[in-house]
Amino acid sequence: MKVLLIHNRYQTAGGEETAIAAQMALLKQRGHTVLLHQRDSNEIPTMGALARARAVPRVIYNGHEAQRLADLVAEQRPDIAHIHNVFPLISPAVYRKLHQIGLPIVQTIHNFRFLCPNSFFFTQGQICERCKWGNTWHAVPRRCFRGSALASATYAAAIALHRQWGTFELIDRYITLTRFAADKLVEGGLVAHERIRVLGNFIADPLPAVGDLDAREPSLLYIGRISEEKGVPLLIEAMAHLPPIPLHLLGEGPARAALEARVAAAGWSHIRFQGYVAGDEKFDEMRRASVAVVPSRLYENFPFAILENLAVGTPVVVPRHGAFPHIVAEGVHGRSFAPHDSHDLARTLVQMLDDPALPTMRRHARTLVEQRYSSAAHYDCLRGIYDDLIAARQGKAALRRGVTP
Repeated sequence: MKVLLIHNRYQTAGGEETAIAAQMALLKQRGHTVLLHQRDSNEIPTMGALARARAVPRVIYNGHEAQRLADLVAEQRPDIAHIHNVFPLISPAVYRKLHQIGLPIVQTIHNFRFLCPNSFFFTQGQICERCKWGNTWHAVPRRCFRGSALASATYAAAIALHRQWGTFELIDRYITLTRFAADKLVEGGLVAHERIRVLGNFIADPLPAVGDLDAREPSLLYIGRISEEKGVPLLIEAMAHLPPIPLHLLGEGPARAALEARVAAAGWSHIRFQGYVAGDEKFDEMRRASVAVVPSRLYENFPFAILENLAVGTPVVVPRHGAFPHIVAEGVHGRSFAPHDSHDLARTLVQMLDDPALPTMRRHARTLVEQRYSSAAHYDCLRGIYDDLIAARQGKAALRRGVTP
């Protein structure tokens, strides 16, 4: 099978880039040919003033990019197109072009961009779903996209116009990472449930080694961006209500300096900001931790911080909103707390650390990844999606030719 992957890279790489790279490697390992049509948002800072001005309307419709893609399809003749992100340099124009060509289209939903101009359902410090039903202009006065009225208006126009034009209806199959995201697409009137498949992120083979499943020194771990929307200030506030349990924070972000200063002023030597940590060192930290914490104020989609901790047998405490309850089963793979509530977070952390069922949760966490989020499980589901769409498209083509498939 020849698969065309289409992606506009973000200026700052995150979980989406990790997921795409893993999926591309998996397809190649299974013997498929992978064609990559990719643009990079880091091209934008290198553009001159005129090129940047031209790039603004192309967020809405980039006919030149659509034709480039059509030329690639004509030359390489892929069996299916799998799209991850088209903003800002590729644009939704490619959906219409691929549909005209007759190539089956799969779209993985990594965020809520088709329903929300800033993609997070979060603005001005709180959850917001005002634009979900199609009136995306709520984003402009609030400057929801990076604090810019122009950028917010551009994305609001792109989403509103393509919904009006029926562009997103040309996608043959949507893949969401959780049932929560699927429900949001349906609630917003974007797509019917029967055109959605749920397929989460996965951990590439070989799975990381597990930590001690029976006993670990009491400690907490946070991995991710050190920022307000990720809930790190909330976590530090919760730590004020706890005994001096070690907390290690791995990552960088705009809130680090202020939070580090607060921790130092309070004399909390048990809280350590360790900066960006990757590879074996990161997994060693996960294996040592009793409990991982993901205190995000966002709905999120499928954070790798959860998946990787579960893979090494570390249960996770998550907020009781968004995608989190769809990933972490209460009392099975971790526990949840009331969103934005530092007191309930503190209570939940104490409950977790004192829970005699913690070793059982560790085993359940690892088993969940082995059974549902392994390379094999991901490939089987993805291959089934591809096969169904290719067969359906071939059947339609045969009927048009008057041939019984």
